[in-house]
Amino acid sequence: MEAQTFAGRDKRRRFLSEYVIVVLGVITALAAQQSVEWLHHYNSRCQLEEDLRAEIRLNDRYLRDDIKTVYADYEWAVRESQAIQAAVRTNTISTLKFESGPKSPFVIPRRSVWDHARESGALALMPRDEAEAYTVVYHVLDVLGDRIGKLFASIGEQDAIEIRFGQGVEVLQDVTKMTPAQLEQLSAIIAQEASAARWVLTSLGRMTSMQAVLQSGSFSQDEMLKANSDSRNPVRKLLQAESATPPEGEKRH
Repeated sequence: MEAQTFAGRDKRRRFLSEYVIVVLGVITALAAQQSVEWLHHYNSRCQLEEDLRAEIRLNDRYLRDDIKTVYADYEWAVRESQAIQAAVRTNTISTLKFESGPKSPFVIPRRSVWDHARESGALALMPRDEAEAYTVVYHVLDVLGDRIGKLFASIGEQDAIEIRFGQGVEVLQDVTKMTPAQLEQLSAIIAQEASAARWVLTSLGRMTSMQAVLQSGSFSQDEMLKANSDSRNPVRKLLQAESATPPEGEKRH
């Protein structure tokens, strides 16, 4: 009888021992799987952050070159529009000299890394403040894209009127034969181009200043707003007394 009792206890002991081994094995396997998944997510996040930083660095060069290009067009448009208006107002059209606008290359900032991260859901791997900071920067790029479209449309109108009154050549050279009404139309189109260029400059400056904050390692949106009003915004130096404050469409989310 005692032998049977001992044998029963031994079986239970072995069963419990095997059960514990199985449970520990399952827990170890799950922990290993979670570790692998965590490591994969961590590596993916690090790669995404590096790719975004690389895209920001590339865009920084494009933005600064674009600021020079657009500002040259802005200066020309303001100057020519005012000169035409003055000639019409003072009846000195016969001495009016017209200079065609500068034709410099413009490069739209890249956004392929950002778009892929957003569409694939990879942004969820990033800390919230970091993801929100990049979201604000690329929102400004969305606004910039709309404004570039308006600027290009204005330039197209100006090119069209130059061709129309250019006596068969693509560049308008002699405006003295144009009527005051035609000159008023030309001046208005060029003034519209100046206005569009100024708003493009505003967005270019804002995005450049925000990227400077990101490149410093900060993701503070308050710091981004501050950067737009200090030396980190290169457009402020160009427009000087002119306000570089963006409209409601570019305010922080």
